[in-house]
Amino acid sequence: MRIARTTLAIIVAATGLLATQSFAEARSCRQLDGATTRLERQARQLTREIRYNYRHAPRFGRLVSESREVSRRARHINDIARRGGNLKHLKRELREIDGKVCQLADLMQDIQRAVRRGQRGHFDGDIRPSRRLVREMQATVHHLRDDVRVALQQRRNHKGHRHVTARPDYVDYRAIPDRAAGFSYQGRGWSFRIGHAF
Repeated sequence: MRIARTTLAIIVAATGLLATQSFAEARSCRQLDGATTRLERQARQLTREIRYNYRHAPRFGRLVSESREVSRRARHINDIARRGGNLKHLKRELREIDGKVCQLADLMQDIQRAVRRGQRGHFDGDIRPSRRLVREMQATVHHLRDDVRVALQQRRNHKGHRHVTARPDYVDYRAIPDRAAGFSYQGRGWSFRIGHAF
């Protein structure tokens, strides 16, 4: 009888810990929902801009294909955050989309160089909004990656009961349009800024 009660108590405690952990992880993912929604909106808007402005530019098919892939991944990331999914899965997806957005930015830059040199093709409008959207997406992805890293670290600290100080975050404000130029280092409860406003 005593063994049965002890076993039952262990099962109840383990179930409670697992439920608490999954609830905390779901809450962390849902807190990222605003930024993931913004990322999905930026990706959709970038695909529209590319389809309109780059349609007579060289390598248009590849550019549209890559922008659609980024948009699909952004939608998947937003779905993970909305459903309160796994933070490690979100971390992997953010790493993947970060690489894809960088590839897209490089491809856009190569196409712009080719058109400027007069090799072939032309743009059908102002391409500055497209470039701005890519920079904003890069900033959003980096922000999300930092938030997920901190959430995973907090979960690990809470779970293991060990204290690990968060390393300072590095933010390059040149990548974020319409913001002050310079650099910022941020940690828990403090921030340090180098640079100037323009």
